Amino acid sequence: MYTPILRNRQSEVLAFKGVPPELRAHMTPLLDVAAPTKSADQAKAEKYVTNNIVRIGKQMSGFGTVFVDSSELDPSFRLPGNLPPLVAASAAITGAGSTPVPVTELQRDNSHHEAVRSVIRSIRQRICIRLNFTDVSTARLSFTNIRDFLQGNAIETAQTYLLFDLQGLYDQDPAAIAIPVNQLLALLGGTA
Repeated sequence: MYTPILRNRQSEVLAFKGVPPELRAHMTPLLDVAAPTKSADQAKAEKYVTNNIVRIGKQMSGFGTVFVDSSELDPSFRLPGNLPPLVAASAAITGAGSTPVPVTELQRDNSHHEAVRSVIRSIRQRICIRLNFTDVSTARLSFTNIRDFLQGNAIETAQTYLLFDLQGLYDQDPAAIAIPVNQLLALLGGTA
């Protein structure tokens, strides 16, 4: 499955505008709610984030599933009504007729995990755990952390997506990258 990872800034989300429905059926994009970067945007952060979430709702129709994250935002950031941006973005995706799947990482704080649990309870009990290269390179520890997280939140493995976000692999040795990935996959598959 192809998972393009995009921050929900105007130009990135508009890239989906011309994607035909038959192609959308084979994509599961990951939209990361963008944090304001310009000083003017930071002064109006609520409006900036809200506008980006509205944009999500306009562009996500036709995708069966959309992963949604808020990794750029401070975990304590809230929209009016004490609403976590992850929850608001998930609602926009639902409004577009797609199914949001909240994304978390093993190192996220409890306020992010609570927003994830809120989405899981209100929509569908599915989750995406985003693994970085450090997670992959510490396969046994990550396996234990994934298992504990899923058990602690009563989430079945069949309802869990693992997203290997290994960042830039250009000019890296493919065999060296594959070894820890395969070790983690073997642990997850019960063959190690």
